[in-house]
Amino acid sequence: MPEGTPTAYDMVTYPGYAYVQTHPDHIAALARLCGLSPAPLDECRVLEVGCGDGANLIPMALAFPHATFRGFDLAASAIERGQALARELSIANLTLEQLDICEAPDRFGEFDYIIAHGFYSWVPQPARNKLMMICRSSLAPQGVAFISYNTFPGGHIRRMVREMMLFHIERAPDAQKKIIQARALLGFLSNLTAGEDEYQLILRKEFERIQKYPPGYLYHDDLAAISDPFYLYEFVNHAVEHGLQFLGDLNSSFVHLSGLDPQSADALSELEADPILREQYLDFACCRRFRQTLLCHAGLPVDYRLDPRRLEGLLVSSSSTQVSGTVNLEPDVEEEFRGARNASLKTSHPIMKAAMVALRSVWPERLSLEQLRSAAAARTGASADSIPSGLLSEGIATAFTMRVLDLHVHRSRATSHPGENPLTSPLARWQAAKGGVLTNLIHQSVKVEGDGLQLLARLDGKRNRGDLARELRASPEEIDQALAHLAALALLEA
Repeated sequence: MPEGTPTAYDMVTYPGYAYVQTHPDHIAALARLCGLSPAPLDECRVLEVGCGDGANLIPMALAFPHATFRGFDLAASAIERGQALARELSIANLTLEQLDICEAPDRFGEFDYIIAHGFYSWVPQPARNKLMMICRSSLAPQGVAFISYNTFPGGHIRRMVREMMLFHIERAPDAQKKIIQARALLGFLSNLTAGEDEYQLILRKEFERIQKYPPGYLYHDDLAAISDPFYLYEFVNHAVEHGLQFLGDLNSSFVHLSGLDPQSADALSELEADPILREQYLDFACCRRFRQTLLCHAGLPVDYRLDPRRLEGLLVSSSSTQVSGTVNLEPDVEEEFRGARNASLKTSHPIMKAAMVALRSVWPERLSLEQLRSAAAARTGASADSIPSGLLSEGIATAFTMRVLDLHVHRSRATSHPGENPLTSPLARWQAAKGGVLTNLIHQSVKVEGDGLQLLARLDGKRNRGDLARELRASPEEIDQALAHLAALALLEA
């Protein structure tokens, strides 16, 4: 594309956010579980392809001042917004540039982590090939690439709805009208088909999904000129052609399959020697729509079995809450811990129950296995030495497969107990002053409203709680409650 030619992303802004799943912390943790030795985060090198306005890279660059970050995107206006914010926040370890990937060099240098989120399915085949070339030539020997894409068989549903919307909006004069008319069509169809058969339920679900989308998401994700899903095996074959191999997937690797009948469990166990084939059949079974796949260099030894011994050196966190309110640590009493997206763990083991309670009590902080063993022992009245480290590791590994806790390679600055002079990140203060979605200290996008935004904008570490109470005309108790809420959102630094 000629330099200076506006893109669709210049004409309709695509909202930029931090995407927690793309953070090198999560990528490195899964790579460690698969037997790789990914680079430590403190001085790592990160490249993001299709970085937009840098909303995903800027908080990483702030959190790791000795690491280096580079991003490029075709949309000049997005890059300009990101560069302006980086200058305002005095970020020196980040480079953002306007660049067409098809005109980019095959090798950018060497990077420990390469991210391409929301890119692969929305670009033509030459750009997909170039992405794979860049990953092959620019990944460090133990480097990992994160690539997300729409996938089949669930992509058939999304494609069906997309084609109906494209037919309906063909004569719409501009982007805004296209967005309005696409939503109107799905609303019309979901009301017209008011029954309960499979097709009617699908249409209503799709209408609900579209209604939640910001306009820019709908325009660029569902109404884009290119929006191609791929079967997992097709994507992996493409990677293999460029000297890369499947490492894992943040959607599906090490996920516990509950509720299977013995025959299905036996059939899947026979596929353990071929994890890609196994995951392909699971995609068929769950009608998967989206994948977040990790790739590494071909030839690296990858172990797809979860070995609890590999948890050594990792950190653990969990925001999961106990359903009963007050946990009974007696060995014969089963307790349930529930996390996000209906993730659930039921256990009657006293040590595991105590560990889950301990993790929740310090959220959003992260504990080493040794710290967690001591915390669990204190709650059960046992000595830490009496708890076998292997027993705790196995329990943590199981809870990880149930998605009620997360594993990390890096201890974030987030704290559960803000000090006398509370502090948040410069980015969160800037975002609070603007209003809207904030990026917290564990790379999540969170919402704060009303007085909370006014409080956040003042948390520069120079004001104590008394100062904050006077400025906001609030009682000390109200300030304490508000700070506790912000700490629970991982917005306050230790």
